Amino acid sequence: MPRIVALAGSGRAGRTNSEAILAYLADRIPGHLRREDIGVALRLTRDDVAFRHFRDRLETADMLIVCAPVYFDTLPAPLTDILNRLVAGGACPGAGKTMAGIVHSGYPEPAQRKVTRDVLACWAAEAGFTWTGALSFGGTSPIEGRPLEDAGVFAGHVRQTIDTLVTTFPLDPTIPEEVVRSGDGAPVNLPPILTVALLNMVMRRRAREKGVRDLTARPLDA
Repeated sequence: MPRIVALAGSGRAGRTNSEAILAYLADRIPGHLRREDIGVALRLTRDDVAFRHFRDRLETADMLIVCAPVYFDTLPAPLTDILNRLVAGGACPGAGKTMAGIVHSGYPEPAQRKVTRDVLACWAAEAGFTWTGALSFGGTSPIEGRPLEDAGVFAGHVRQTIDTLVTTFPLDPTIPEEVVRSGDGAPVNLPPILTVALLNMVMRRRAREKGVRDLTARPLDA
């Protein structure tokens, strides 16, 4: 029975979509992936003991799953740091193991996530893993770190894609392209003008939560 460890790559503190997606997956393949075997990159970068513990778990696992958002068309810095540390000194943590990815972003276009999927595939090859593919989800910003079951229509495409995948995964670790395509877009096909309005609404709410009242302010000009 393949044993999996996973790595949530978001650079944000608190609840993240990466963790929510991996938790949903873990609950559907509990004999393979446990929630306690999901490492959080941001925490691992700040805690050497936690990093070594994760590395030790990876050594005894059969598969690694990396789930990450797209930040500025690439991987978040904490995740990049952890991936670099895993292969430091020429280490080959993936020997005899497989690796899959899950990439998500607020933008609906699949092209926005393709480069990040390719980066993960290249790192897998460098680290000695056999790459088995990556899921790709667009329009995930409105999930806002909530359990996927609580995110309603905004997580519907993620839930449906994962539910389809686990009918064969991980006994067959390959992620079929038709499964990738089923989730590689937005949860709701909105006109571009409404998509922009929705994303702006989310960003304004996040700004208010951080105490920012005027998004047009330029305090450094003073």
